[in-house]
Amino acid sequence: MSENKAIWVRPIEHEARWCTFHADGVIIAGPNGVTRLRRSDGMLAWQFLTPEPTPLPTAFPEPALRTLQPPPPAAPFSSFRLAASRLFFHWGTGRLLALDVETGDVLWQLRAPGASVNIAAKFNEHYLATADHMLLQTAGGECLAVSADNGRIIYRRSAPAEWPAPRC
Repeated sequence: MSENKAIWVRPIEHEARWCTFHADGVIIAGPNGVTRLRRSDGMLAWQFLTPEPTPLPTAFPEPALRTLQPPPPAAPFSSFRLAASRLFFHWGTGRLLALDVETGDVLWQLRAPGASVNIAAKFNEHYLATADHMLLQTAGGECLAVSADNGRIIYRRSAPAEWPAPRC
């Protein structure tokens, strides 16, 4: 850019709270989505949005009393980390996703241990992501070493004090 002029402007379909450059692209992320644009012209390479809440059925039974409530909002994306060609982020507090930054494909997802039976199961927002491994802390006081390639847990250790920053 010269003289502070914009080279291109492109609207995206979600709020932007985090961005970074990777290879020939710009990755923009926020609570409702992640988008990659080409750095040269701003054209959309891919986008990954939070899923829509479950749609309401087209017909309802006729109960005597019924109140319709809107579906709950989708869990937000947060805590974005770029390592090598992977973008890691939380989806809500109990799930971690890994995206391929070249294609936007989901490589894997990891639920906080116990998340399938306990809605209080969650990951700490602070974690370390490298090209090979990740260190995560659970609300239950565990440190998890996770493979960045496939999301498999390599080992678990006790980590009872909440991390202000990653350490094991």
